[in-house]
Amino acid sequence: MSSDKEDFRAFHAEFTPRLPNESSLRTTATPWFLHQLRVIADTIQNAADQVTALPAQQKGVRSAFE
Repeated sequence: MSSDKEDFRAFHAEFTPRLPNESSLRTTATPWFLHQLRVIADTIQNAADQVTALPAQQKGVRSAFE
């Protein structure tokens, strides 16, 4: 009877050579990811800027002196 480690090694030896090389996927995904990250950051910044531009009463912020 084979052990789990032996089964894993047999699986790994059989299927790993058949898997595509992921290095090309990583290099093409990096610019896309950075672009998406910038888009999300810009969206958050624009929303924050809009909230900051509102008067305090519209934001629901109450002053300690009210």
